[in-house]
Amino acid sequence: MTACQSCKSAPFEWRCSDCFPALVLCKECCRKSHQLLPFHRVQKWVGNHFVPSWLNEVGVCLQLGHSGDSCPNQIVCHQNILCLESHSKMQLQMDVDNEEEYENCSDDIIADEYPAAGSQEEFQLGFDNSKPSRNDKYGNRLITIIARSGVHEIGIRWCCCINAPERDMQLMAAGLFPATFRNPKTAFTFRVLEEFHLDNLECKTTPSQFFSRLRRLTNDEFPNTVPVG
Repeated sequence: MTACQSCKSAPFEWRCSDCFPALVLCKECCRKSHQLLPFHRVQKWVGNHFVPSWLNEVGVCLQLGHSGDSCPNQIVCHQNILCLESHSKMQLQMDVDNEEEYENCSDDIIADEYPAAGSQEEFQLGFDNSKPSRNDKYGNRLITIIARSGVHEIGIRWCCCINAPERDMQLMAAGLFPATFRNPKTAFTFRVLEEFHLDNLECKTTPSQFFSRLRRLTNDEFPNTVPVG
């Protein structure tokens, strides 16, 4: 059997270990069937066996603010983000050029002009010392979600309407608790927080032990490679 068990036409590439029955699906059918099931664990066919993968590889992403549908202002929002990123890159390049210009100056001159100069890493990160944003292959910002099924990296599309809530409140409305309230890049599902609460009460499970278990669920062979948010 080489055909997708859903559309019966395209070759299969994917299998979900959380669905019943565990059908083998093409990329498009896998995306359609999991758009509202973004925290299932999937596997990708690589010729002679399946390997663990992410649903963001098939285009599944979190779409907030419109009952699972894409925000009608998403295109405008995406263009604004690109403009901001382009401006930031230009500013960073200007700063780098200025820094190279002063490389030949004496230490005394540099010390006078930059008495509180930080490390190169601090210079690159600017005012926000959080981890830099990354995108999936479809241009969506990746966010780390900790769910009952493990740790997931998945794209996210924020609501960009004029009256849209702040991003932390958009996550809360979708049943996700943000790790930070300013530019959140990590969130926990309410259900995983409830499960930890019960485990802590009944089994005395510590946060470290609980998260180690989730990392094992995500990648039992190499748990240390699992993103930690």
